[in-house]
Amino acid sequence: MLEMKNEVRKYTYKSGAIYSGEWWGGFRHGVGRMKWQDGATYDGEWQHGKAHGIGRFKHSNGDVFLGLWD
Repeated sequence: MLEMKNEVRKYTYKSGAIYSGEWWGGFRHGVGRMKWQDGATYDGEWQHGKAHGIGRFKHSNGDVFLGLWD
């Protein structure tokens, strides 16, 4: 059986947000980090381009949410 592996790379969006992590089939998929221009960050699991699974979101004001994303 052929096993597909996630590609690991960094991508900068037009908004200035930066994603560093795993990709699969052109989507953020696996584990990665997104950092927005205002300083907010999300570190965690991704599925088909969206935060999904265990993750930590830190708002630009310092507030943190750690939990499950769906």
